[in-house]
Amino acid sequence: MIARKLAVLAAALAVLSSCSEDIPTGVDLQGNIGRLRFVNAIPDPTKVPVNILVAGLPFAVNVAYGGFAPGAANPYFPVLQGMQTIAVRRTADTSVRVLDMTLDVIGGADYTVLAIGPTASVSGLVLRDDNTVPDAGQVRLRLLNASPSSPSVDVYVTAPAASIAAIPPTVGALAFQAVSGYLARPAASYQVRFTTAGTKTVVRDLTIATLAAGAVRTVVLLDAA
Repeated sequence: MIARKLAVLAAALAVLSSCSEDIPTGVDLQGNIGRLRFVNAIPDPTKVPVNILVAGLPFAVNVAYGGFAPGAANPYFPVLQGMQTIAVRRTADTSVRVLDMTLDVIGGADYTVLAIGPTASVSGLVLRDDNTVPDAGQVRLRLLNASPSSPSVDVYVTAPAASIAAIPPTVGALAFQAVSGYLARPAASYQVRFTTAGTKTVVRDLTIATLAAGAVRTVVLLDAA
């Protein structure tokens, strides 16, 4: 069943948080910088976990499927503006080139870069993150379909346990590798349900605990490991 093939990048790994963390100490801040984080969305067990190099320098090591770097405590790492190379290599054998890509970093901008399946063709997906503070009492949610086995899903963002039988989807027909815009919502708990596009058949759902006002989150749908 489709429901068994899908997973939501959940809990600490699931809902990617965004915040205005300070730049880590020990980093040379000469020149304009952007900020970068990486998500491993490669479902092929022969290619993961992975190491990541940015501009030829180590960025993260041993990032498992569904994992992200740098980490929850410091969700972004500074990167100098301009064209930067991103190299993804298999941790067990760094001669295996999983992905090579470039990113044109703009000073002051935040990025989420995903290495994404399907298995036979790993590609890089770049998201420009908006970490401006939401309006008073509000949060923002963004939805991403990173599941190769789900070419199109509808997404419902509701209060926990609310019926979706008679309501339209919050985001309709979200294609593989597509991302929604940011959805402004009051600070509260939410249930996010992914359904087969055009139906009410839930393939995966996630309950997000109460979000404090000002939170910015991205929910990522993945294939099961």
